[in-house]
Amino acid sequence: MPQVRRAHGTPLGASLTRPDEPERESVLEKLNRFRVARSVLAANASIQLRQAVPGLSDDDHFKILGVVTNLFDHEYEPWRVAEREQREAERRTKMHCVYFIRHGQHVKIGVTQMGSTGRFKSMQLPPGAKVVAEIPNAEYAHEAELHRRFAASRVHGEWFASTPELESLIATFAI
Repeated sequence: MPQVRRAHGTPLGASLTRPDEPERESVLEKLNRFRVARSVLAANASIQLRQAVPGLSDDDHFKILGVVTNLFDHEYEPWRVAEREQREAERRTKMHCVYFIRHGQHVKIGVTQMGSTGRFKSMQLPPGAKVVAEIPNAEYAHEAELHRRFAASRVHGEWFASTPELESLIATFAI
């Protein structure tokens, strides 16, 4: 009986090589190749199935195709996991900027990885709103901690009522 092989040629059941080998293509490139191969596999399997079993009902046809594509999905699941891990690692290592926007007696505490200049050009602020402070080289965790710290004065979403403690923090990082 011939051995079943993956789309990239290794036998089914053989382990995939680790995506962190430098000479290998990136995880995202590899995953994209698998996605294209999956589409081709499904299309070819559909045609071959119709030819091999002419009287097959549509329900049975799609059940069998589902099994085939699920097997293929299982084969490239390690790459999906690796892709998520790679994106998460990139997100964690990028530095961000926590910003404070004042509008009347309310202050918005937000975070951006673009830096405040690029972020605020694309952001629609209410008339009269002004960026009053930034904490450079911060992370999402810093913003979350500030949201927890000032939770008692939260007005809505990322907007908080001005408090002496918040004003003191803004004065420390004023721009």
